[in-house]
Amino acid sequence: MDKSLDDSYYSISGKSVAITDQMSLKIKRKIEKNGGKTINFVNQEVDLLIVSGDDRFSGHQKEMAQMLNIPVLSESYFEKSLSTSRHLSPKRRRQSTSPIESKHKRKRKGSLPLTILDTPQPERPLLDAVIALEGNIGVGKSTLSAKFKTIFPKKCAIYKEKGNEKFLKLFYTDPKTYGFAFQWGMLKTRQYQLRLAQHDTKYGRIPPRQFYFWDRSMIGDYIFALLNHMLGSISENELAVYEDEFGGSINSLASISFFSAVNCYVLLNDEPENCKYRVEHLRGNQSESSIPLSYYENIDDLHYSLFVEHLLPLKIVNILFLTWGQYNDPKFVWDLLLNIISLKKELPYVKKMTSLPENLDPLNLIYRTCEEIEEFYKEMKQSEDSEKVKWQKTFKTVYVPLGIMIIQPEQIRVNPYHIIFYRNEFKRVVLWHLSQFQNVCFYQPK
Repeated sequence: MDKSLDDSYYSISGKSVAITDQMSLKIKRKIEKNGGKTINFVNQEVDLLIVSGDDRFSGHQKEMAQMLNIPVLSESYFEKSLSTSRHLSPKRRRQSTSPIESKHKRKRKGSLPLTILDTPQPERPLLDAVIALEGNIGVGKSTLSAKFKTIFPKKCAIYKEKGNEKFLKLFYTDPKTYGFAFQWGMLKTRQYQLRLAQHDTKYGRIPPRQFYFWDRSMIGDYIFALLNHMLGSISENELAVYEDEFGGSINSLASISFFSAVNCYVLLNDEPENCKYRVEHLRGNQSESSIPLSYYENIDDLHYSLFVEHLLPLKIVNILFLTWGQYNDPKFVWDLLLNIISLKKELPYVKKMTSLPENLDPLNLIYRTCEEIEEFYKEMKQSEDSEKVKWQKTFKTVYVPLGIMIIQPEQIRVNPYHIIFYRNEFKRVVLWHLSQFQNVCFYQPK
């Protein structure tokens, strides 16, 4: 949208004009009479900001003007601009100069001093992007959020995962009794956080934020509810009630409405045993200290299934995959998100194929056996700086055979959506390639 100063001075028709609470009703009526729309909040969609009094750049208003590159007028200047514009012919309006040009030309009679934005302004910063951090218990979501808040305190807001310690202890002690109640409570908490994030992104904060980080979203909570059903802690009827409130199931993700409110999902990927270690030795939460490794493994399984096999192929959301070595550096993640939201970085895709294409070019990596995947997994764990690992990063597309390295966890009692469980090596290798922004094609071997 054109943000030139003359346009803001002499034409507000169809523009959004932000006004302060002290603004007189007379000014509001003038704006609406001239075809403008008044709003009481400043965000990146505002075309002009009008403030009361002579101090046009006081406090937060000055900060907002600098960050959003929005022209600012005092109440008296705005009234003069409207009266001046009525006496300008269409020809003179077309000849009105830009703020920069005005510095080198004689000020015309009856025009306003062009003192605002009289120097080249940087492009508006990317604002109001909702980012959902997903992953296993203890994978590092809260730690990453805290690092963001420490390094970029004025550029981000955090919606933390909130839980009642006593209720959490009851849930892990007796999941059969408290499973549904606990998951239902977490779902309602996420819904409230989503409404809060939507309010903040719609009306903005002062100063506005680059990112609003969601420490696990509703899709992450759904994974826990689904697993507890598969473990026998939530009944079929309870899951049906949960999915009705949630808005769908793993088989109907395309119909879920809240996906559009999230600009990017970030799946943090680490070994389940590492997550267990952090919870038991670093978090110090007694209610979670007795969680068995199998529970972490199952949560990891469902994250892989939902994000890689179900959600990513639909291409309805942005998903950024990160390994521990990547998301341990918050500045690296921040820059990645900026590039993704600004469409400067293309995210990888996943698709399934009936067979391996013939005559593939050298930019493609092909796995043909379990042994090849196992070998690279060992190499990857041993050192990220090895020559083979560096070589694997050079490929654009990776082909992985379907139907291999499948397991059946003993603790899973029901599997209503026929979710496939894979060996840890298989998941880690696929997720690693996605974290390197490499496309993954699953093919049916002969």
